[in-house]
Amino acid sequence: MAETETRVEIFGNAYTLKGEGDDAYLKELAGYVDQQMRTLAAGMGTPAAPLKVAILAAVHMADELHQLRKRVEALERLLEETAKELAGALEQAP
Repeated sequence: MAETETRVEIFGNAYTLKGEGDDAYLKELAGYVDQQMRTLAAGMGTPAAPLKVAILAAVHMADELHQLRKRVEALERLLEETAKELAGALEQAP
């Protein structure tokens, strides 16, 4: 896949993102980061340095990713167990 270069705005600053994927995908990612940062900044009450907001947003998104990974692992274990049970039931079927 060809590398895409896309101009985006995150928390009031313009950036050029390079990566695989289409323009819309990179803009979607940037929009998500921007939304997270703006939500956190709004909840702080007093203006905070952009770096502090970015770090807090990164921690929030890392927590979100970690929780999703844990859910995926649990679902994979459940799928494995169910597959084993079904295979055992098929072996016992007449």
